[in-house]
Amino acid sequence: MKRKIIVCDESSMVLEALLLVLTDKYEVYTISQSKKLIGAVESIHPDIVLMSAEMHWQFDGNLILQSLFSKTFKTIPVIMMSANLADSESAKAWGADSFLPKPLDLNELYYQLEKCTKMTCRSTA
Repeated sequence: MKRKIIVCDESSMVLEALLLVLTDKYEVYTISQSKKLIGAVESIHPDIVLMSAEMHWQFDGNLILQSLFSKTFKTIPVIMMSANLADSESAKAWGADSFLPKPLDLNELYYQLEKCTKMTCRSTA
């Protein structure tokens, strides 16, 4: 059985590319509007969330993560990605499990996804 991953990015090209490269190993769901992410997580129950940190104009990444972490699915690993390397610090401060710089290195993407699939629970301390 394939693990489920939700990919949330404002770029349809990024979503299409990630869908293409990830479907061999994962059941991939794509979302282009961050405001729909919480509802998608509630209905899909993914194993991992891969989301852009650059969607601030739609819905602040910190608010999304706080919403995710405050619900029953707070143990779902979240990987944030951004072309702005300064977002790496924000992602850490917000509690993301990992950060990937754009353009994505596929080897690093696969490594981080495998690492996150082995996570069973986010520390709640």
